[in-house]
Amino acid sequence: MFDAQQLFRKRFSEHFKELSRYLKYIFNGHLVIVMLFILSALVYYYQQWLLDIPEGFPSIWVMAILMGFVASYSPIQTLLKEPDLVFLLPAEHKMRPYFRNALLYSLVIQLYLVFLIFAGLGPVIFCSV
Repeated sequence: MFDAQQLFRKRFSEHFKELSRYLKYIFNGHLVIVMLFILSALVYYYQQWLLDIPEGFPSIWVMAILMGFVASYSPIQTLLKEPDLVFLLPAEHKMRPYFRNALLYSLVIQLYLVFLIFAGLGPVIFCSV
């Protein structure tokens, strides 16, 4: 018997395992230190720019445009593979829970990006008002 929930859990764990392997290689010790220095420099210069922000700066427009671009970028991760086009075709009518979970996973990942951008741009709103 086909179980869509079990298939999603299996695909999600495979995806998470692959992602953790890549992140382990990307965030090795030296790269993390370099990224920390770059992020610290960016935060320092961002803070200095916030202190010198002009009075008539259109912060609402800048934030609206950037949030519009971030919100319109919405890749859906279904975690499907190429052979699924053939092998899951007979079980297509039972895939509703799988796609619901995949859409929920994509929504959570995208909301994280939106909240991160909103938190980064929040001081611009409060400094220009």
